[in-house]
Amino acid sequence: MFDADDLLESDPRRRFEQILLARCRAGKPFALMLVNLEGFADVNARFGTDIAALLVYEIASRLREKLDENDLVTRRGPSEFAVFVHGIDNMESANRLAMELIDRL
Repeated sequence: MFDADDLLESDPRRRFEQILLARCRAGKPFALMLVNLEGFADVNARFGTDIAALLVYEIASRLREKLDENDLVTRRGPSEFAVFVHGIDNMESANRLAMELIDRL
């Protein structure tokens, strides 16, 4: 799931840190994947904030399509997303999902 306000808030790092802390305190296995959008600043500069916001929504939507309802996509910074996936407790599963997410983008 993702909240549209979370995607465009002015301090996404704070939200990311809150989520990470809550997931760690819960004590259940999860994977954390960071997705960096190379060239995003150029898109913002060239096409403006409205187009950049649409791109943020589209990327978040594509990431969500591969995840369960208990997983979370949030922004970590201007050009970076954090993907929290519950129940992953080994690198093989995490790598497989990461490749699927990359293919989806």
